[in-house]
Amino acid sequence: MRKRGILVYFANAKAVVRETFDKCHFYEFVPKENFYPTMRDATCIARQRQLELGFKDTGYVPEHDRLSEVLSSHPM
Repeated sequence: MRKRGILVYFANAKAVVRETFDKCHFYEFVPKENFYPTMRDATCIARQRQLELGFKDTGYVPEHDRLSEVLSSHPM
């Protein structure tokens, strides 16, 4: 993904997942700064970074968005 310029953000990762990432040195590839406590936090920072990089349409959401589908079936 890095080669394609895609930034990945993680949200709401459980402690056991973070510990596993730490043990397997995952943070050497994806910095801890890409982990956020909530989806809202991750989304806000992603949009902010898009604006900083000059993306014009940060509100675009595809008509059939798998993430929206998952979130609607698992209310927070």
